This record gives sequence, structure tokens and C-alpha cells, in this order.
Amino acid sequence: MLPPISDFKRYRVLEWLNYVYTELHKGCGPLFNANIPQEMKDQIFIPSLKAKINFVENNLSEHTFLSGNKFSLADGYLFVILNWMPKFNVDLAQWPHVIKYFASLKNRESVRKSLQQEELLN
Repeated sequence: MLPPISDFKRYRVLEWLNYVYTELHKGCGPLFNANIPQEMKDQIFIPSLKAKINFVENNLSEHTFLSGNKFSLADGYLFVILNWMPKFNVDLAQWPHVIKYFASLKNRESVRKSLQQEELLN
């Protein structure tokens, strides 16, 4: 899930982990805050989050997973963030590569098992 130190691919995974954390995860923070008016969320925070998802969409148009063609820690992390999108009324339909990616992650045995253990599987 994280290539060895001697493999440059490790640093691509770390780049994506940082992006998911600093841009997507932190971008969702205000959306969980009940003290922020929904109008502000709709006009400021959700458009900002969508722009950041556009970056992911562009990458996934060329790769199966975030850092290439192998599942990594960054993909597991992004799955969690994408799983929050319905709660924020963010429809992933505008990003076909993200939708395909998210569906493929949902079908991974390890992901299904985790969702089941967390009682999040529909």
C-alpha cells in the first residue's frame, strides 16, 4: 500500500496522501460544521471542494488509481472522503472517472469488509 523508500513511486503515493488530506479532507471540514450557514457552504465551500475533485478527475482520466495502476494508501483515504459526498449533497455524476474509480473501490473485498464492520454497507 506504500512502496518502499527505494522506490520513487512511494513519493507519488505520499504526494496524493498530502493532497487528499490538505485539500479534500480539510475542505470538507466546514461542511461538517453546523454553525456555518448552508448558504455559505453552497456558495463557497462546496464549489471549492468541487474544484479540488476536478483535479482528481483529471488524474483518474489517465490512471486506474491515484498514483498509477496500483491501489495505495491514498486510494483508501480518498474512498473515505468520496463516501462523505452524499452527506454534503455533492453529486459525483459530473466526474465520470471519479465515479468509475469509486465504484471499483466499493467492489474491493477489503473495502466491503471494512464498510460492513463499520455498519456502513447498504
